[in-house]
Amino acid sequence: MTVAEIYPDKSERMKEFVGEGGPFDFIFDFRHTDLVMRPDSSWMQEKEWDLMKLKKVFNKIQQTYDQDSRVALFLENHDQPRSLNKYLDDKDINRYSAKMLAALFMLMRGVPFIYQGQEIGMTNVKYDSIEDYDDAASIGKYKMALENGHQKDAVLKAVWNRSRDNSRTPMHWDGSKNAGFSSGTPWLKVNSNYKEVNVKKALDEPDSLYYFYQKLINLRKKGSYSETLINGRYEQLLENNQDLMVYLRIGPEKKVLVIANFRDRNVELNLDYELRKLILSNYTDSEKRLKVDRDEINYTFRPFETLVLEVE
Repeated sequence: MTVAEIYPDKSERMKEFVGEGGPFDFIFDFRHTDLVMRPDSSWMQEKEWDLMKLKKVFNKIQQTYDQDSRVALFLENHDQPRSLNKYLDDKDINRYSAKMLAALFMLMRGVPFIYQGQEIGMTNVKYDSIEDYDDAASIGKYKMALENGHQKDAVLKAVWNRSRDNSRTPMHWDGSKNAGFSSGTPWLKVNSNYKEVNVKKALDEPDSLYYFYQKLINLRKKGSYSETLINGRYEQLLENNQDLMVYLRIGPEKKVLVIANFRDRNVELNLDYELRKLILSNYTDSEKRLKVDRDEINYTFRPFETLVLEVE
């Protein structure tokens, strides 16, 4: 199996590399990863990020590979900042928002790739000094920004946001020294939040992000929704909604509706689909608040609430 990283400008070119006659089995399509970057790749003057841009790019990626399942679905890799910091404000990072992002990408058409630490909610690191960083690009960008007259604190903050070392810190296994990764000295310092975010703690909490990822994996691999989620058609809904990302997976026998609230406040939704069943939610009591066997969906989404529904 071969997986490639490819950065062409046009969707038509992406199809040359995968599918029938293509040299690769899967490709990482990066069009959703750098929505805040300017053409000159400056870290000091990022563009404003918003949900509408993300929805548009996700839809474009899905339509590019609509005839096969050759796209590698991902939110993180070794060259990208952590997804929780990329798509959420620091104050909004919690169990609900992390599960929202997990469901959003895991249930699209394609083959999901989960990067180490993503499944427990690891976040960007904020080292006190550039001396703590190992990434050559981060060090170079830091020096260049200082030479261009930017203040040291502002430049270090930019490194916090963009450094590739954010995803290269040692894995958090437990709350012991060096997060249980090594009794020696790791190549990078562990993130200061390792006592709150680690594998042992995730395994001890039944409602953790780790177990939510397990549910999403099982949903794709096993049971009556597997065919729909693996091979079903992708259709974006409510393209102009400023708060929700909504898409439909359409299989030969079942339809799965995914609704994700990106806001830290309640959002109302009225949608003309007949609700059959709640398949999964990132809140434990969503089923009590839903009215099944209705001709339409009327629901108040709580902050970052995500519903996976079977509909007609």
